[in-house]
Amino acid sequence: ECCAYLNILCGCSLRSVLVSLQHERFRRAITCVISKNFVSDNLSLHLKVRVGLQYCDVLENSILAEELKKVPASAAVAPQDDQNHNNDITSLVLRVGNALSYSPSRMTPRLVNQIRASDDFTPVMIVELVSCLAILQMLHRMISFHIVNFTSA
Repeated sequence: ECCAYLNILCGCSLRSVLVSLQHERFRRAITCVISKNFVSDNLSLHLKVRVGLQYCDVLENSILAEELKKVPASAAVAPQDDQNHNNDITSLVLRVGNALSYSPSRMTPRLVNQIRASDDFTPVMIVELVSCLAILQMLHRMISFHIVNFTSA
């Protein structure tokens, strides 16, 4: 049920993550968080997927990357290629997303100044970007936990 809902909403079911959850209430709560984060008026889903794929490269998480790759190919998501944002903003979002993908963060004073100088990269977009990465980090940890439990059993 949760996988089907996510598949309709954002084009990927995240079945590889949700299948490992034993409790339906937990599965529904995570589905709600994912659905709220993936649908937005500020950052396009396509741009979030691009940031997410960068993040998966940093984490070396091919399972989550494969799930995210399904999103742009879905019928529910138009291949708008971030039409709501110009190339400068798209580039800046991708650079900030990449910098935030590491722990510790690789945000530099220069990058912060570029964010401040941009009239188009709004605080709401920054919060949404950070939230998206936090959701992906949670999914990454769930996948990693499931792999460890599966291989050690």
